[in-house]
Amino acid sequence: MIQKNIKIALFSNTFGLRDAMGKHVHLIKKIFPKAQIFLERGSGDPSVKTHNYYFVRRYPFMSLYMLEWKLGRSLKLLEWLFLPLEKLVFSWEAKKLADFDVIWVQWGLYHKAIHLLPALAKFPKGPKLIFDYHGVTPPKYILSRGKRLIAEKTIKTVLKGADHADFCLVRSHFMARELKKIARPKKIIFNPLPFIGTPLSSCLEDLRKKYRLEDKKIILYVGRISAHKNLRVVIRALKLLAREDVVFVVVGNYRHRSLAREKDRLVALARVSRIPHRVIFTGELSEERLLCWYQTADFFVIPSLHEGFCWPLVDAMTYRKPILASRFGAIPETVGEAALFFDARDPRDLKAKIQKLLGDQGLRDELVRRGQEKVKEYSWERYKKDLKSILFNNNQ
Repeated sequence: MIQKNIKIALFSNTFGLRDAMGKHVHLIKKIFPKAQIFLERGSGDPSVKTHNYYFVRRYPFMSLYMLEWKLGRSLKLLEWLFLPLEKLVFSWEAKKLADFDVIWVQWGLYHKAIHLLPALAKFPKGPKLIFDYHGVTPPKYILSRGKRLIAEKTIKTVLKGADHADFCLVRSHFMARELKKIARPKKIIFNPLPFIGTPLSSCLEDLRKKYRLEDKKIILYVGRISAHKNLRVVIRALKLLAREDVVFVVVGNYRHRSLAREKDRLVALARVSRIPHRVIFTGELSEERLLCWYQTADFFVIPSLHEGFCWPLVDAMTYRKPILASRFGAIPETVGEAALFFDARDPRDLKAKIQKLLGDQGLRDELVRRGQEKVKEYSWERYKKDLKSILFNNNQ
């Protein structure tokens, strides 16, 4: 395979700049600019050419799972009726894609490209097949019935990808263990994500003045506002911490209905706890404004009950923030010793750890120092070199 002429088809359900999977697709496109991107949903970046609604546009019946998502229940009879036609469709599509050198499927939320891998695996000299596993939020943590249904479907169909791929990419060893529980992958390659944020520079916005936080200690969270992120434990810890000078700033997406409902629950919890003035929701922000919050914050917190990697931890370490973290999922291996860990189910423990950080400058400095060492593992140059090595030196 000649590197400069390699043909890559990259399949994903999203290409948005503000979610982890979409950002990762952008990274791959940056390293392999000629890669063709095929999306199940519309592109979040119109400046980059993509093949939107790849299967649904050709075969409208394939949008059935989107209807199931909206209804929150499986339409098993329709699935069974469409199954023979679906198998035929993927045989046709596999023939069209057989001249690619690499078929690369991003997997963290169900989309139809998963069915390409078993169809393409039948070709004796077909493309190299990559199953890029981003992890799946356990359905027990999902409150929306529709999203829980799709999460269950996503997990069930992991076998379609992992078992037929030449190799699987994972972001963490936790992901590798999770994948082995639900599939039989031939080969797993560890490929953690790099720091890709904005370099430190002068913040153009005085956030402390804008939000009247001049004399406050700011605990920052960055990520989606969903139930498994466990933000309620931070609010409960703040209630126990009888200090008006400590506030919680939440930067993250709550545009979708299920996320908006979780945000409303958190707002209600803060109100009942009589600390609504100490919890700030900013919504999604540009990279520049997000950088301002990283620079302004005193501490960074990740209280999640499940994480396959946790990219914001890499940013927090890079931006020299002392970190408070739970021990769930891949968080401990991602952050190493650069965090003060707490029991994510016990607000009293988090309260005690916040107090410890507030009162110990030496501990804060040591966590920052450890973070600066750990983040060297997530360099852009290393990631780019490793990814090229995986593609060009990894034998089928």
